Amino acid sequence: MIKLEPFLEKDGKYLLGWIHSEEELVQFAGPLFAYPLHLAQIKAYLLHEKRRVFKVVHIESKKVIGMAEIYQESPKIAKLARILIGEKDFRGKGLGGELIHALLHHAFSSPQQEVVKLFVYDWNDSAIRCYTRIGFQPTEREKVKNIVGQQEWFAFEMEIKRAAFLLAHPN
Repeated sequence: MIKLEPFLEKDGKYLLGWIHSEEELVQFAGPLFAYPLHLAQIKAYLLHEKRRVFKVVHIESKKVIGMAEIYQESPKIAKLARILIGEKDFRGKGLGGELIHALLHHAFSSPQQEVVKLFVYDWNDSAIRCYTRIGFQPTEREKVKNIVGQQEWFAFEMEIKRAAFLLAHPN
């Protein structure tokens, strides 16, 4: 079990400890940050008024194991972004799906929220399976390309509508 708490500037130390390469940084954050990541970038990131940034706390161990963001694109559209279970010992245990559920419940707690979107790299099969199980569907939006080292990475957009999520996940 996990819970979401506000991600504060002092929590930046966790993120710095989880990101060890440019590839990990781009997989987590897209082109938002520059590698190597440093606290000044995290501080500036947290100041953006449309971002609600959370740390993910494992309830039993009380350990901070990840982070995630809800970005309020418009009054009716939110985006999930920068989703990370950073503590490797906690990966592969279903906590990513639990995190997405918690974020969606948080986002859809606003009655005006109609849709939540996210981007996922087309090679990230485990994330795609997780999002699909929850009810996300690909949109028609064109893929976005990021250059990582000598590679081209393509991300596509997925979305879930309020009614579909609340019908499938009433609690």
